Amino acid sequence: MTFPRTPVLLAAIFLAANAPAPAPAYSQTRIVTTTRQVALYSGLEKQLFQAIQKQDQASLQKLLADDFEQWSPVPDPAPREEWLHSVLRSQIRSFAIRQMAARSFGNADLVSFILQQDSRSLGQRGEFFVVDVWLMNGQNRQLAVRYLSPLRSSARRGPPKPTGKD
Repeated sequence: MTFPRTPVLLAAIFLAANAPAPAPAYSQTRIVTTTRQVALYSGLEKQLFQAIQKQDQASLQKLLADDFEQWSPVPDPAPREEWLHSVLRSQIRSFAIRQMAARSFGNADLVSFILQQDSRSLGQRGEFFVVDVWLMNGQNRQLAVRYLSPLRSSARRGPPKPTGKD
């Protein structure tokens, strides 16, 4: 039995033999694309945390709206002056922001991310879920409201529970 030696048949055999294996039905490779808003707010959040690290009150004043407040699981929000006083005496050793998402709602932009922070004097060490509301004020964006909550794995744990084996 002889096989025809046409260029088309040889090309088909070559391509079939050298074709990449089909991708598995489920792939764990995830491509993260940074949107223009995420890039913008990554920069603004970095400016904010660097101003806290440097104790730069003038930069913080520019980044915060006049009626800024921070909300947390504690019942009462921290108003602007109280928050400023607290962060300006803090000592943030390091911070990292990840998993940021940003969404625009007209004049307000909602930015959420996970913050990993090591702060000596604030007692805020670990990971936090943060939702920030940024507003346009003229040509500048200012932080109007921050919602900050410790992630479950970082939440302060109380004393160990008795096991009954003591």
